[in-house]
Amino acid sequence: MPTTCTRRTHGWRHFGLAACVAVLTIPAAAAGKRDASPMVKVKAGTFIMGDAAGLAMDGPRRTLEVGTFEIDKYEVSNARYRKFLDWVKKNGDEKIRHADQPAGKDHTPRYWKSFRPALLETTGMAKLQHFDASTFRKDDHPVVGVDWFDAYAFAKWAGKRLPTEAEWEKAARGTKGRTWPWGNKWDFAKCNSGGYEWKGERDGFIYAAPVKAFAAGRSPYGCHQMAGNVAEWVNERYVPKKGDRSRVPAGAMIVKGGSSSSYPSSVRPAARAAHERSYRHFTIGFRCANSKKKRGGASDG
Repeated sequence: MPTTCTRRTHGWRHFGLAACVAVLTIPAAAAGKRDASPMVKVKAGTFIMGDAAGLAMDGPRRTLEVGTFEIDKYEVSNARYRKFLDWVKKNGDEKIRHADQPAGKDHTPRYWKSFRPALLETTGMAKLQHFDASTFRKDDHPVVGVDWFDAYAFAKWAGKRLPTEAEWEKAARGTKGRTWPWGNKWDFAKCNSGGYEWKGERDGFIYAAPVKAFAAGRSPYGCHQMAGNVAEWVNERYVPKKGDRSRVPAGAMIVKGGSSSSYPSSVRPAARAAHERSYRHFTIGFRCANSKKKRGGASDG
């Protein structure tokens, strides 16, 4: 399976301003008939996007304007995704799949199937690993091992869509350009990140945490896990900028937020990575958005 991630993640795990922004939770009934997860409303206006202090692909720091939109308060969980799969099994995905989706595609997450080589089981090496068949399937944890086409189909099934990069970033850092969702000072206790175990960092999770965990690190609008835990697909193609040497293949889509294996610098809302649309990994999930009009540089894959 090709890997096209443009940002490196590290760590042993792979083997205030809030008063200025009104927070409004949208009732589940208003979010979509098939998906009962709450959404928050982000009002139209300008915000600071990007970061000149990061890699070339993260900048420049600039002011953008997006229209009013709603975004999921939580990452899409396994329980929510399971309802989607049940519907697809009964009805097919013809009405919700993307036009470019490969023929015969199965929307089942990669880690809901057997994904470990038989040799690991027969030699007993599987017992030494920090995960098993249930690790990525818990109802209250974010669904992972889904590609961009899966995320697109789920969002459409739910009566929603994927957020644009600008929408996602505004929901994550507010209007004043916070470095992280909670503010400008790093705090290991406020997100599920990685890479600093040697310095005593212990957040209690080797992989993703429940979608409602780390409430103290929520964004100015009340969104959970927009730094770390799992990176999230957005509806935005990656367009190289001046000075960018990331070698991203054509058609790659952006993911935001970093994951449980990312350093603090990689879980900044301004940080960007990109993957081919068919890429699946246990560090990538998504959340949905909704609005009457797409604003902020939307692209339909």
